Amino acid sequence: MRVLFVNFSFDRKFHAGVSALSAYLKKHGHQTDLVIYDASYNEEKFKARIKSFDPELVAITAMTFQWTPSLQLMPMIKGATDAPIIVGGYHPTLYPEDCIKSEHVDAICRGEGEETLLEYVEALEKSSDPSKIAGLWVKTGTNGSTEISRNELRPLSNSMDHLPDWDRDIFDFKSILRERGTGTLAHTRYTMPIGAGRGCPDICTYCSNSAMLKLYRGLGRYVRKRSPRQIIDEMKSLLDHYPIKFFEFWDERIAIFPQWILEFCELYKKEIGIPWSADMRVERATPDILKPMKDAGCYMIWFGVEAGNEAYRKDYLKRFMKTDHIVQAFDNCRDVGLETLSLNMVGMPHESPEMAKETIELNKILRPDVLLFFTYQAFPGTELGNMAITEGMAPKDSAFWYERPDTMLLQEDFPKEAMIPLWEEWSELRDELEQARRDRGSIAFDLDPVD
Repeated sequence: MRVLFVNFSFDRKFHAGVSALSAYLKKHGHQTDLVIYDASYNEEKFKARIKSFDPELVAITAMTFQWTPSLQLMPMIKGATDAPIIVGGYHPTLYPEDCIKSEHVDAICRGEGEETLLEYVEALEKSSDPSKIAGLWVKTGTNGSTEISRNELRPLSNSMDHLPDWDRDIFDFKSILRERGTGTLAHTRYTMPIGAGRGCPDICTYCSNSAMLKLYRGLGRYVRKRSPRQIIDEMKSLLDHYPIKFFEFWDERIAIFPQWILEFCELYKKEIGIPWSADMRVERATPDILKPMKDAGCYMIWFGVEAGNEAYRKDYLKRFMKTDHIVQAFDNCRDVGLETLSLNMVGMPHESPEMAKETIELNKILRPDVLLFFTYQAFPGTELGNMAITEGMAPKDSAFWYERPDTMLLQEDFPKEAMIPLWEEWSELRDELEQARRDRGSIAFDLDPVD
């Protein structure tokens, strides 16, 4: 069967979910293609692109900030093909009723989608009844009536080694590698994203992960890692096909299992060796873990700092690390020669301008090599987002965009006028740290080719 993936995105050109699903369908003999709807498209071009592939199923992935624009694409899709539309991703998983009510949506894939999507494709191919497929919400009916089958989530498989490597061929990945910031978090060219596992045990209130943990309770082990051997073999294959200078892990917590990370580092040092980066919690950033990572070629660790006020982190974000632990983690990285990246939010519910200033001051102490800061977005389905929505802080027509100050919450004690000087101070600190990194001669610049 021919399955066309559609992803609305004006900045990121790689999507791990699409890549994983496409690989799984191809493994089972199906044909896939992808349209990334960006500023280069208009309705005529979009419809022509759909017709050229002649899909038998259109699959749309959507996070919350992508849902409204994805809805706007659906009438165009239906104007170009009679193929059913299935939607998946975080928003359909956490807010299925909001999605299934769309007249253009024929089915929803909730949760991890490889098996669910494959069974749906096979049911369509055989003209059989899809109404009992686990993880699927699907519209059925005869004689003009519409019924919705709302099936329970599919249990998780405890192992990931049966899954194929991500399908990067569905993307123009050689072009992605040549551009900065279109495929990876680190804005470094020739960086290849890769996944070592799935799931995060943390219950941070601003993240959809806590909601996913609740959904999957009792349905299998949520936090899983692929075997180090399988990851190394995938990396070798990628190095044979692409001009890669860096690897970037997209796991929420790369070192959650100490024995796993030590085994991986030993293999990576022997068989791969090029620089790589990954995300960690500050509690895990101890010398006994960081030194083997550095020795295996890791050059940068990302940390979610999020807020400088310790009480706010604990009470509102459910991030229980102490400020001293954060400072120590950054110091430990410097001591072993690892660069650091600091992730932060500003304008959160009940955060004051003074608290936001504390976050800036903490980063002046941390001195990360890369500083990222985002305007907090009240995503529904998250504990903090629901608080903001319930208390009337979330703009009714939110753009759900986090890289500019004007999309902030509506709070009397934190007006937009107070955000502007903070945003400017953030920007000045980011630029200062960037220049310091260049002056030190970071490996990211040494190995970043000109063309």
